[in-house]
Amino acid sequence: MRTDFQHLLISQDNSVLTITMNRPEVLNAFNDTMLGELNEAIEAAAQDDTVRCIVITGAGRGFGSGQDLKALAAVRSTTETGKVSEHLQKYHRLINAIRHMPKPVIAAVRGVAAGISCNLALACDMRIAADDAR
Repeated sequence: MRTDFQHLLISQDNSVLTITMNRPEVLNAFNDTMLGELNEAIEAAAQDDTVRCIVITGAGRGFGSGQDLKALAAVRSTTETGKVSEHLQKYHRLINAIRHMPKPVIAAVRGVAAGISCNLALACDMRIAADDAR
């Protein structure tokens, strides 16, 4: 499995794969790059026989603040109406991949989990929340 992502940290301890969303300066807000990387990592984990469980968490003080609004504004500013729909389909693909994952997926939530980050946690089989999760 590839580990050289720009916005994800990947580690494997025995058969447990941990995917850490790594944009702590914006509370792990989703941009296109992180969304694509997360889709790729989830799909690779599904195919990797050495992985038996996946943990998804966020770096820094929050699980995730949702969509990066600056990145979304760039998508919405395009004159092509299909671009926004295409962008939203990437989120559907991610949630669908987690829901249909043949291995258990656990969300380790600390701090904020808003918008798509909340949906991501809810799509997981189990959520473990720190005392400061909201």
